Amino acid sequence: MAGAHIDELGRPADPRVKLRFMVLGGDDALMDKACAAILGERDDGDAFRFGNLKPRKAQVCGRQVSVLKTPSYWLEHLKSYYIFINGVKLLLPELQFFESLLFPGSNAFLLVLKNVKNACRENYLLHALSEVFGKEVLDYCMVLFMNEVRLSDPNNNSCVKLCKGRYQVLKNTDESVYRLFEKTREMTGQKKSIFFSNHLECFRKAEKHFEAENEIKQAKLRRELLEHKESVENVKTETRQLKEAIRKEAKEINERIEEELKKLATGRENELDALKRKENQMKDFQELKEELRVYENREKELRNETDALKKSEKEMKEENQKLKEELSIYKNREKELKNETDALKRVKNT
Repeated sequence: MAGAHIDELGRPADPRVKLRFMVLGGDDALMDKACAAILGERDDGDAFRFGNLKPRKAQVCGRQVSVLKTPSYWLEHLKSYYIFINGVKLLLPELQFFESLLFPGSNAFLLVLKNVKNACRENYLLHALSEVFGKEVLDYCMVLFMNEVRLSDPNNNSCVKLCKGRYQVLKNTDESVYRLFEKTREMTGQKKSIFFSNHLECFRKAEKHFEAENEIKQAKLRRELLEHKESVENVKTETRQLKEAIRKEAKEINERIEEELKKLATGRENELDALKRKENQMKDFQELKEELRVYENREKELRNETDALKKSEKEMKEENQKLKEELSIYKNREKELKNETDALKRVKNT
């Protein structure tokens, strides 16, 4: 396909596709290892340290990828509470804050496990997500095993069950990471929204605001365009009237000169007087010519003003077209957000 980006494995990929992952788990080293693999740290993946708790970005397999590693102490915190919901309430601000860092929303929540054993209660993290953001968040969750799955059946793992059977054994290879991206695409492809968002109401309010503002701008541009059109028409009318007046005056001058010349030809007796009159007429003629030049200069100025107005009108049309394109984008975004909201409502109702 012409213009398509080719990833490291020779597969076509759209560079505009952005993937955002939130990585969860109770083992910092394992999470660092998973983050290194996803971000394409092939050479020193084992020594990779995620650093500050903020999204880290990279270009991987032809896609723009953002990865956010969450604190490992969340799991120990949840395990320490006899009443689970009390632990969730204390973590609520942190969970909401980290979710907001991947605005507008995460494409997948990745729970990192060492193997398929149900030993460390990592499922508490999935339950906490569900309590804070609603059960629909589990539709965007997937388990990452960092060791080979051999004889054990991953589907018996409680976390995999909560993720509706979605898991992957993640290796630090392009093939494995590309497969993760494909599984994420398959997971979100059947949903109205390709990412989980807790900000749909904000989107709707912002879109209404921009739409109203755009309508005001368009109305103002339409008024200005109408005023420019009227101004251009007025200039055209004045130019036509000026040309007609100049033409008539020049015709009258020529007729007077011709008449005087005829008189000079037929009356030699008053030749001297006639010459004097001719001299005066020539003086008048020069004055008229000067006046004519003034009119011509005025016509030139009006023509320049007309050209400037035409240029302004063209620029106004281009700006109006640009605003129409922006309005189309806003309407498409509204449609997408509406579809996402409907999907979330249907999920919630189910």
